Amino acid sequence: MMNRLLKQIFAILLFAALTMPISVASDNGLADGDHLEESEGHYIPGYGTIAYKIDLNANPEEIQANGISTSTIKAQLTDKKGRNINIANININFEANKGTLSASNADTDSNGIATVTLTSGTKAGTSTIKAESDSVLMRGMTHVKFTKANPKDDKDKKDNDKKDNDKKDKDEDKKSYLDFFVR
Repeated sequence: MMNRLLKQIFAILLFAALTMPISVASDNGLADGDHLEESEGHYIPGYGTIAYKIDLNANPEEIQANGISTSTIKAQLTDKKGRNINIANININFEANKGTLSASNADTDSNGIATVTLTSGTKAGTSTIKAESDSVLMRGMTHVKFTKANPKDDKDKKDNDKKDNDKKDKDEDKKSYLDFFVR
């Protein structure tokens, strides 16, 4: 009885091995003739949602290294020919080696776009931002340059903030004075 069961299991495994593709295409890691080889990105039973790559870009590509400047990082799902794939709810994981991301992951909208914000660090340099997903074959990468903060800009901003606060204080004093006499 046990011998017969082993023969059946062996026959099933042998059949499965003989029907599997033997070679692999070098450019994408998929078996030659696999229906995903020329996939342009869509739901394929057994594989899930597939897009060929993530097109990642930053706007702006250069910000001040002042700890408050930001750049919008946009991940767009694309097919093998670079056309946009409009698939919602695909989770994209983001990472940056410098600065701070507003989130470590985001889901795509109905246009196949996921967006996060990168806030600069306080040291000049270049941040490399990467995006990847289990549902995409190739990850995306972009860069944002952090330029040395201009001390004059910081001083001007502080001066303007002080002027705004002084004006608010004077307005409140006038209002208090009027309230006193109106009562």
